[in-house]
Amino acid sequence: MTDTREMGDEWIRALEADKARLDFLDECNAALNARSGTVYGWALVMNHNVNRLMTERHHLAVDLHDSKAHGAPSCRDAIDAEMRRIYAARRAALSSTGEKG
Repeated sequence: MTDTREMGDEWIRALEADKARLDFLDECNAALNARSGTVYGWALVMNHNVNRLMTERHHLAVDLHDSKAHGAPSCRDAIDAEMRRIYAARRAALSSTGEKG
C-alpha cells in the first residue's frame, strides 16, 4: 500500500512540475506579446530535421535559429534551465533594488 501511495505522490509531483513548465512558457509568451504588441501563439515544428516548440508567426514558417539545435536532450530540461536562468535574473534584479519576492 505504501509503495502505491509513494508512486501516486511521485506522479502528482511530476504533473505539478509539468504544469509549472507549461504555465511558465505561457507567461513568457504573454509577456512578450504585451511588451511587443504582438499576438504570437505556439507552433510545434516537427520534421525530418528538427522537433522544436516555438512561438508562431503565420508568415514565418521556418525556425531561423537552427544554429542552437544542440540544446538539452529533453524539453523538460530545456524549460527547467530557462526557468532557472530567468528566475535567478529576477531575484538578482529584486535584490539590487532591495525588494523581496
